[in-house]
Amino acid sequence: MKLRAPRRWWEWIGASVVAIAVAGSAISGWWMARYVRVVHRLTRGVGDTVFYAADGRPWFRLDEQRHDVPLFEIAADLQHAVVAVEDRRFYLHPGIDPIGVARAIVRNSLSDGRSEGGSTLTQQLARTLFLSNTKTLARKAKEASIAVLLEVQLSKDQILELYLTRIYLSAGVYGVDAMAAHLFRKPAKALTLAEVALIAGLIKAPSTLSPWSNYEGALRRSHLVLGLMREQGYITAAQEQAARVERPRIQRCRSPQDPTAGWAKGWLRQQFRNQFSGDHPPDWQVQTSFNRAAQDAAEQAIARGLRRYARDDVQAARTAHTARSTARHAAVASQAPPSSRSSTRRRSHTASRL
Repeated sequence: MKLRAPRRWWEWIGASVVAIAVAGSAISGWWMARYVRVVHRLTRGVGDTVFYAADGRPWFRLDEQRHDVPLFEIAADLQHAVVAVEDRRFYLHPGIDPIGVARAIVRNSLSDGRSEGGSTLTQQLARTLFLSNTKTLARKAKEASIAVLLEVQLSKDQILELYLTRIYLSAGVYGVDAMAAHLFRKPAKALTLAEVALIAGLIKAPSTLSPWSNYEGALRRSHLVLGLMREQGYITAAQEQAARVERPRIQRCRSPQDPTAGWAKGWLRQQFRNQFSGDHPPDWQVQTSFNRAAQDAAEQAIARGLRRYARDDVQAARTAHTARSTARHAAVASQAPPSSRSSTRRRSHTASRL
């Protein structure tokens, strides 16, 4: 009987590589199948993340300051402005722009530490809907893969509509129609060219360029947008010049539509984002243990106490729990620094996809 010779080291390495490749293919296949299904659901519209109170009734949305509107209710100039400044080859590429990627690589290699992303509008939408903002190669790979899936299953108009209604634009406002209402008290279809350029310019750095805190910076950025629109043939030189001399008059920033339970809602939103910050579709039901009646009573008690003292330096906070559980049923804080606000380590809320 002839004995088989022991495997040589390179045979073991080859077998390991094959095993890793098979496992990687299986994982990639499972991941792609999952997102093919999720992206296909977007053909019926994007869902919403809704928080429910302990009684099972809807309480509030994750993004309250957002208006979803069809593309035809958004000014054509605004559509053109966003494409001009964010993705000039939007109507030509399949979700990934090789020219943009190559340009970003060259500029990043020559820069002094500042980086250029090279993400297309479709990739930005993929990140907005499904991923976190963590800058890793794995996230970029997922972003590119989902962008291609979006292009396969949705039309360019559908992608642009989703992008314009979901993009973050500063001060807790998502979507161009909501921002038009906050900034100018008018719908997105009624904006002037100067107003259009101001909103489109916010996408790059919404917090830094917020018109409420940095009007001049936002205005300078809008002039760049106008120049790009003229270069790409969306407007004439005369239109650009006329819009440049206009200084859009902005309105005061609006407070949330429902200011009640503001601290509790903010705490719940942050808990959700901490737990599910990335890789999730925006159509979750979040069941909380909060009792709305207890929440209202807690807020009223705090308000009465503060009125009694009538002092600006008084701080107050209160949470409510059941005797047998650490589940939180109400939480309110007033003029309290983060270190004094009560929190619980044990999770008392559940989240599930619709």
